[in-house]
Amino acid sequence: MKITALGFLFALVLTVFPLYIIFHFRLNVMRRFSLSMVRMIISVAVMAVVIWGAVILKSIVYDIVMLLLLSATSALLTLNRARLKVSRLFIPVSVGTLAGITVLAFYGLFLVMGLHNPFVPHLFLPFVGIIAGEIVGVNSKALQTYYSGLLHHAQLYNYILGNGGTHREALDYFMRRCMQSSVVMVGKGMSRLVLLTSPVLLLAMVMSGTDIFTAAVFQIFFFIAVLSASLLSLLIVLYLGRRYSFDRYERLRPVSTTSSSPSVPHDTDSVSQPQAAEPENHLSE
Repeated sequence: MKITALGFLFALVLTVFPLYIIFHFRLNVMRRFSLSMVRMIISVAVMAVVIWGAVILKSIVYDIVMLLLLSATSALLTLNRARLKVSRLFIPVSVGTLAGITVLAFYGLFLVMGLHNPFVPHLFLPFVGIIAGEIVGVNSKALQTYYSGLLHHAQLYNYILGNGGTHREALDYFMRRCMQSSVVMVGKGMSRLVLLTSPVLLLAMVMSGTDIFTAAVFQIFFFIAVLSASLLSLLIVLYLGRRYSFDRYERLRPVSTTSSSPSVPHDTDSVSQPQAAEPENHLSE
């Protein structure tokens, strides 16, 4: 299948219809629509150039450099969405993201797809790009939950430390909430994508010459790979991030880019309710 110059022209002409609707009904969304179109075109163009370079060069070094760039970009987007300081957490987030993407990419290309050479130009970078793009939203929400929990539930953290608990034991509750957020996010994505995006991707793979069984298996593996990559990267981020997020007295350093903590729903349990200080009796007998 190949799209000619005439077919490309017809694709562009189709944009006339939504533009007509916007102007005719005065929807006042022209600026937003234009920005979305420009961002989409730039993103597609950049990814197309990257894959084109991989196909032309057929270089392992090029693929590795693009892998590092995609991981760094994914880490920056994760921190930006979570409203966390890049200067404080870029190293642990980028290392965790790179590890999660790399492990799942090689696992999928070697064991699931059965490739002897994973650096196939038309498979390696698209596979890496899909995982890198999908874990941004999952990891940003999970890290937001983790660091917000440390701020909102500081009493629990300090209580465990004050009663002889280790730093690891004090963080156990917050790590569980972080992992739980990741699983819930991917679960919601599964429910949504199965009905909306998956049929489109399945048809696209079949149209490109992939047999139906392979396309269906890839769909299932895709969701599992995103969840596994997210959980693996989060484990690495949380363990490496301890030396960047806490000082030598095990106090949380400022990690948010906003004056308050990242915006996540507050829990209504007893932990989040500050205890009223009991007034001292200064009257002498």
